[in-house]
Amino acid sequence: MTKQDRDPVRGPGAIQLPVTRTTIRTSTAGRWRAAVLLLVHLLIAIHIAHWLSGADTLTPLEPSEAMQFTQSGIVNAGVIFFALTILSTAILGRWFCGWACHVVALQDATLWLLARLGIRPRPIRSRLLMLIPLLAFLYMFISPLLYGRGPGQTELEYELTTTDFWKTFPTWIPAALTFLTVGVLAVYLLGAKGFCTNGCPYAGAFVLADRLAPYRIRVTDACTRCGHCTAVCSSNVRVHSEVHDYGMVVDPGCMKCLDCVSVCPNDALYFGAAPQVAPRRKRRRPAVLTADRLLQFAFAIVALLAMIAAGQAYQATGIDLLVAAALAAVAVALTWAGSTGAESAGRPLTLTEEVVVGTAFLVGLIATRGLFGAVAFLFALGLGGLVAYAALLAFRLARSPAVGLHAWTLKRQGRLRPEGYLAVALLALGTGGLAVAAQVRWQEVKTLRAFVRATEFERSLAPLLTRFQQGPLAEDEAATLRIGLKELVRLRPDAADPVLNLGLLLARTGDVAAARNLLRDAVTRIPDDPRLWFNLALYEAECGDLDAGIDCLGTILAENPADTAARRMRANMRLGRQRWQAAADDLRILIEGGDRDPELRQMLAFCEARLEP
Repeated sequence: MTKQDRDPVRGPGAIQLPVTRTTIRTSTAGRWRAAVLLLVHLLIAIHIAHWLSGADTLTPLEPSEAMQFTQSGIVNAGVIFFALTILSTAILGRWFCGWACHVVALQDATLWLLARLGIRPRPIRSRLLMLIPLLAFLYMFISPLLYGRGPGQTELEYELTTTDFWKTFPTWIPAALTFLTVGVLAVYLLGAKGFCTNGCPYAGAFVLADRLAPYRIRVTDACTRCGHCTAVCSSNVRVHSEVHDYGMVVDPGCMKCLDCVSVCPNDALYFGAAPQVAPRRKRRRPAVLTADRLLQFAFAIVALLAMIAAGQAYQATGIDLLVAAALAAVAVALTWAGSTGAESAGRPLTLTEEVVVGTAFLVGLIATRGLFGAVAFLFALGLGGLVAYAALLAFRLARSPAVGLHAWTLKRQGRLRPEGYLAVALLALGTGGLAVAAQVRWQEVKTLRAFVRATEFERSLAPLLTRFQQGPLAEDEAATLRIGLKELVRLRPDAADPVLNLGLLLARTGDVAAARNLLRDAVTRIPDDPRLWFNLALYEAECGDLDAGIDCLGTILAENPADTAARRMRANMRLGRQRWQAAADDLRILIEGGDRDPELRQMLAFCEARLEP
């Protein structure tokens, strides 16, 4: 008997299996979607060009613009646009992400390019990161209302047009880095639609609205569960399982791209509101309390507190924890209520891996949000996702015997391969960069908080300062003001006004030497403020050091030769030091500059008399 005779499939008496299509046909919906997304970008370009022409243009049609409504009660085109997209999502499902979002267009283009290179990114199945879009939405658009801001607390204002189109957007370099992070790297590391699933705050609103939508991807009896629909889905939805289990796609990650409908070999899928097949079983409900759910709730609270703290949107108050706990409860409850079990499809992370990923995400978010005044919230969310993946990769390299990244084998049989050593080096470099970013951000936060405290403190000192500038204070009031100004100088070391006020107070109360020392220290920190050099020259002169005073005034005149007050004072000090020629030079410049004060001519005549042989 030959080998073919023994083969139960090809040999004699083999079982005759039904022939099915194995080649997935090309999606025609993909071409239409690409055309629509190109049109969207063309409209964006026209909008920007209209603004650059100098016209009073429509305010940006960006969901982020809705923050001005919830924070300040400003009605702009962005909040109207966002509201309309949410309402349409409640009817048609989550269509906007798939057909009109420019970030999704970039992600789809990245996915297409990776596919051409033979790379198919795998999604990261994190039960914690899946909460981020909803948490970010609640933080951006709901938490301001809980802090007593926005509509209801302020009178509504309407700003539907603007001449400063770009005022709420980042500059070009941060914008380009944002798109690189959320549109390219997020897809490569976190999978198709990686940012939509694990970071986009607007997705949080669309996911909630999608659960109300009657229009969905539905199925007929012609479905054979061939899996072509799942294979082409770029939203990581297990379409063949969902239509089998529920008669429709219930996963809110579905962006209604219609690729699955287009490639179905039996034309069994359709987009509509009327079901043709009854659900085969009810939606699964997860257990109310599990370790996963408790971890989600704890992570949600910490993540919201991190967003509030890192954003500096509000001053830290006692209600931050209450606000975070309330929003976290809402987020987790909504997630549980809409859970279908689909989010755990594939290989979910272990609880330990979830802790690693969640912690790393928060570290990345806190360390980068607002860094150098350039990293906006959306950018920080994307960076947080990349840091989370890097931490997961490092954890697996340390714990797992075999680790891969797409086509790269980083570790095999417990030993690192050359690619693994390169990955470790890059992870070490990234960790160092993150540590530097965290240190810089910490210094920025401390400086900002000191400035806020100083501003509030300065406001409390304002009445005393006003009275001090109008005349002498009582001894106890002067002592109080002195203590307050010293604290203000400590809180705002780079501000000149507190130093000037404190120096004047010290000089008026007889401690001119202390005033001089104070300004000597200040000009090393703030060398570009001429007022500090001028007052220091006065105090140097009062302490008897005319040469030091002359040098201070020379610093001013080197930067601004037209400063007549500094030049006149230097002429007086040079007269005091009997530097007749130098004083005469200053006096001639003042007279030739148009100063008609007769005293200057008398002083010049006095100098010239001393210069005659």
